[in-house]
Amino acid sequence: MDVSTDNDFNAALNSFAEKCSMLKENLQVTSGDVLKDFQLKLNKEAAAFEEAVSAYKSMHNAHLGSCENVKKAVDRINVLKNESDELQTVKNDAEQLHQLLKEQINQGRSLLEQQKKEKEQALGIIEAKRKKVHKDCADLESTANMARKYLGLEIRTLQNNRVQLFFHDVFPDNSNVTLFVVIRLVNKVYEVLQSDPALDNLKQLEMMLNSTNNFSGFVQLVRELLRIKYLENNH
Repeated sequence: MDVSTDNDFNAALNSFAEKCSMLKENLQVTSGDVLKDFQLKLNKEAAAFEEAVSAYKSMHNAHLGSCENVKKAVDRINVLKNESDELQTVKNDAEQLHQLLKEQINQGRSLLEQQKKEKEQALGIIEAKRKKVHKDCADLESTANMARKYLGLEIRTLQNNRVQLFFHDVFPDNSNVTLFVVIRLVNKVYEVLQSDPALDNLKQLEMMLNSTNNFSGFVQLVRELLRIKYLENNH
């Protein structure tokens, strides 16, 4: 190898060494800038992360508060629902009671209507009976008047449900003669107790009166029998 070649090589080597030194310096400067930029970016990212974490914590705390409020609201809703159920039960009971009272009122009205009808019917029956009694009394009064006029009959009430029938003016020529018979009525059953003059067939007359219930016919028959008996006893 000649000297010129060695010089060229050394010159090239030195030039390469200078370039490497310059490149190293440039790399140092560049890497420092890159690291600085990276650190700045990292700091920004860390700050953003801290902000995100803080925002998340705030949101989480708000969410926890919201959950607590929701839980309280749910508890309140459950309480209101229970109160609503209780009110519904009370309402149902009240409606049932109202329906029961309504039915009882209707039954009471029906009963009152029935009692009113029965009262009206009873009053009608009483009025009919009153009219019948009035008519019977008028008929009896008329019969009594006729009996007094044509039979000389006088009726006297005695004790123990007894009635004494007097017959006056049986004999037109002897007005002092008075005949009578005593009867008793108990539970719609007649008893012929005695007579003057005494008749032998009082029991037969009693049976006839109870079987026929013809009091007017009985009075006329007894008057005639007493008249005949008086004539028999006095002739």
